[in-house]
Amino acid sequence: MKNKKLVLSVLSTAVVASMATSAFAAPGAGLYIGGNVDKYYSVNAFLADANFDNALDEILNVGLNKVLFVGADGKAANLEEIFMADKIEDVLENVTAADFETDGYAPVNTDGTTGTAIHPEQDPDLGAPGELAIESVSAIDATTVEVTFSQEVDEASAETLANYVLSKQVTPPQAPVNIVSATLDADKKKVTLVYPAGTFAPNTKFNLYVSNIRLAEDLDVILPQTTKEITIADVAPAVAGVSLVGTAGGSSTVDITFTQTVNAGTVAGYVAKTEGETDKVATSANVLADGKTVRVTFPALTAGKAYTIALPDDVQNGFGKLIAADATASLTAVADTVKPTIVSVSQDTEETDADDQVLNIKFSEKVNASTITVTVFAADFSSQAATIVAAVNGQDTVQVTVPDTFELKAGQTYTVRISASDATDASGNAIDLTTAVNKTFTAVDKVAPLVSSITKLDNKTVKVKFNENVTVDAATTFSVDGVASKGTVSGDTVTLTPTASTGVYGTEAVAVLNIDGKVKDAANNERTFAAATDLATSANSTDEAAPLYADAATAAVGGTTIALTFSENLDVIADVDTAEEVAQVLTITNANGTVVDATYLTSNNNQLEITVGTIAANDVYYIKFKSGQTVVADVEGNKFTGTKTIQVSAQ
Repeated sequence: MKNKKLVLSVLSTAVVASMATSAFAAPGAGLYIGGNVDKYYSVNAFLADANFDNALDEILNVGLNKVLFVGADGKAANLEEIFMADKIEDVLENVTAADFETDGYAPVNTDGTTGTAIHPEQDPDLGAPGELAIESVSAIDATTVEVTFSQEVDEASAETLANYVLSKQVTPPQAPVNIVSATLDADKKKVTLVYPAGTFAPNTKFNLYVSNIRLAEDLDVILPQTTKEITIADVAPAVAGVSLVGTAGGSSTVDITFTQTVNAGTVAGYVAKTEGETDKVATSANVLADGKTVRVTFPALTAGKAYTIALPDDVQNGFGKLIAADATASLTAVADTVKPTIVSVSQDTEETDADDQVLNIKFSEKVNASTITVTVFAADFSSQAATIVAAVNGQDTVQVTVPDTFELKAGQTYTVRISASDATDASGNAIDLTTAVNKTFTAVDKVAPLVSSITKLDNKTVKVKFNENVTVDAATTFSVDGVASKGTVSGDTVTLTPTASTGVYGTEAVAVLNIDGKVKDAANNERTFAAATDLATSANSTDEAAPLYADAATAAVGGTTIALTFSENLDVIADVDTAEEVAQVLTITNANGTVVDATYLTSNNNQLEITVGTIAANDVYYIKFKSGQTVVADVEGNKFTGTKTIQVSAQ
């Protein structure tokens, strides 16, 4: 008996919640019992004396998860989902062919007899999973219709007015109703159609013809002309549920959910009454985003007290149908002392911007607007992203964006540490950080490659290193300090060389690196680089190229000094100021092979100055650098190496 009462409780909640102002007829509303029963009961057939007890036994036999409830509004869920939900609206979704079992259902009549099996999963109006179809059509008020598609649709076709034709079911037929606008919702599945004032009224029926709507991801897929019936029922809104959101600061917040979209009505019409207390008149009443829930604020309700809440007599649905006279709602106020906790941390895989590394931090309940401070660590705590302070927006989930500089790599586990928050729930309970200090998640790769370093190896080679392995689009081009370049990819590095055989880069660090084209990582995250963007300003650009000797024509020889010109500024590590010290770096001979003593070595910008004795006019001198010398280098410390012999002539 107890189990049967449970089933009846679940069904009564479902039936009330499904009493909407509009619906389409297929499939029939009622209970579809699967498993080894395979029967369909309309609501009237289920309540019939001939069927009631037997239907309850069948439901208990197959289990709640095998019984699909379909409401008059075309929304459905199995009874187990309805039983487990805090609010039935959270689980009721537009029915699809995939919701039904494939064995068929024998319709049960009110007298207990059964008919030929029906197959709602074959209903063309419902569509097969993956096909473009219309899931639901609903008139939500006197001027507005919402059309929901099974998949994301193309904006241009969805907002073309000629693709929607609305006609009233009357005799003789009337001309179609002029449409005012069609607007595609942000989810790309729902289109809101607006018609002239007073188009829809209770006890009327319309046909909506929809055609030429294209699939967003494939414009060649077109919805065939589809007809949907819109029935405007003459049903007054009723209370579907009441819940205490919380009590804090001398006020209590109560959510009253109705069976239809409604207006809030007169604020003072909401009055909470209980024995032994003065009536508590509401101070505010606002309709929430779902259109069916009115959030009402009262002076603080007393914990443990049972209240009857009088409702305003001007609450009405979108068609002007008023709530029943003297309607009330019942609520027992229970003190909320439970602190909100952080339930989970996950990466938001729905982000369309590949540069976003967004984490969803989910609380056990909605929390007030505030902030939360988090730090993201690698699993071994060897590295971390900067501490992030994020805004909590009054919902049960806060989004935190991790900087690109700390890439979340696919398959790796990360730890999120929540260090502080001033967030509270509606009753003023602060977040319980003792249960939410560390939360882990496994990342998916959503970040396109970034240039991490640029290294000049010599005057013809530059290595561009990315933060991960990459592939480069064949049309992508490179430029190093204005020199057109070609790239060879190996792992996370692109090696650049001048496109022209005569091209050279110089030997100083890259000042300007331009990439014009696309680079992808292994997860196909693609970054498009603009040709005008200088990547050297944001990446670590280093110089590992040794200075190069220019040529003999640039040498200055005369008096007591031989000055050799190099490709960049030099930084002699220390002045070499004795003949013995100079001899460790280089030797100088004249044309006759006689060693010329040098006594001093120093740098002057890009010149190496060698002090010798008197230089003979028109004589030729040979300067040979010794292998392994460590004195002549550029400002980055790259040493002029080798045993090169330089020939210069005196003036």
